[in-house]
Amino acid sequence: MKLRYLMIVASMATCFAQGPGQPPPRGDTARTPNLDSLKTYLNLSDTQIQGLLQIQTQQQSAMQPIRDEMMAKQKALHDLLKAGSTDTAAIGSLQMELQALRQKAQEAAKGLTTQTTAILTPDQKTKLKVLEDAAKLQNEIRQATAAHLLTPPDNIGPAFMGRGMRGGPQGQPSQGPMFGRRPGGQ
Repeated sequence: MKLRYLMIVASMATCFAQGPGQPPPRGDTARTPNLDSLKTYLNLSDTQIQGLLQIQTQQQSAMQPIRDEMMAKQKALHDLLKAGSTDTAAIGSLQMELQALRQKAQEAAKGLTTQTTAILTPDQKTKLKVLEDAAKLQNEIRQATAAHLLTPPDNIGPAFMGRGMRGGPQGQPSQGPMFGRRPGGQ
């Protein structure tokens, strides 16, 4: 359960870390995250928002060497496996090194959460706990929406329902578990 929370925090950290002037990851366009709803819900001040963005930008910079090392090791592992290597010691060593780097990234994510929550007031931390509890129900909410037990909020749209509900050209449903393949194999 803690790992799932850490993954959510790490994902949020990646989103928040894209401050002005920072190079975007993987060719995405540079943008500052829209925190309007969070700002309203938690009643965050502009100073708190700037503090959050600054901490996350610093964390992003600190995490870059870990990400670079992980990418290099993943590439080396991929190359070994693709070449049909039977060198189990080398493969195992790379896997162990990758696991150690993942653990290091998780620890950094914990530190980020500690830093960012320190900016919040006690009332804001209470409201944040409600969001944390709701995040634990994400899978159940998605499934209940897919089963039409819940109606997705207007601001989520059909993409919330999953790949099969996003719609294809001219509003036609795309392939997915509910619709199967469209004519033409697209």
